[in-house]
Amino acid sequence: MGLGEALTTYFDGEKSAGLVLAGVGALACGWAFADPQVAALHATMERAPSEMLSAETPRMRAVQRNFPIIEVVELVMLAVGVAMALGLKGRPYLSEVGMGLALQASVMLVFDLLAEKRGALYLAALLRAAER
Repeated sequence: MGLGEALTTYFDGEKSAGLVLAGVGALACGWAFADPQVAALHATMERAPSEMLSAETPRMRAVQRNFPIIEVVELVMLAVGVAMALGLKGRPYLSEVGMGLALQASVMLVFDLLAEKRGALYLAALLRAAER
């Protein structure tokens, strides 16, 4: 590959990565402002608190039980991605797939660890409310 082609390839990749990150950011912003589930739960909590508790408590117990499984899967995906990125440098496409896998798994692991903490607080509040 000549210098001109390498220069173009490099900067095309930089622009593509920026567009991907912008898309991910736009998706995250859209998700952050969509809260019909929260509004529905608040309405049920006001109208029929016992109904809300009887539906939401088992759902959140299941969610919390699933987090450790999901986190182990994400750790395995992270390890596989790093191994691919480092071990397959001679095969650029596979090495890049590994980088993407490692990035995706690490981001999801962070999100899920934080979500698990928030979920534990929410479940504890549901259980306290059910005791009253």
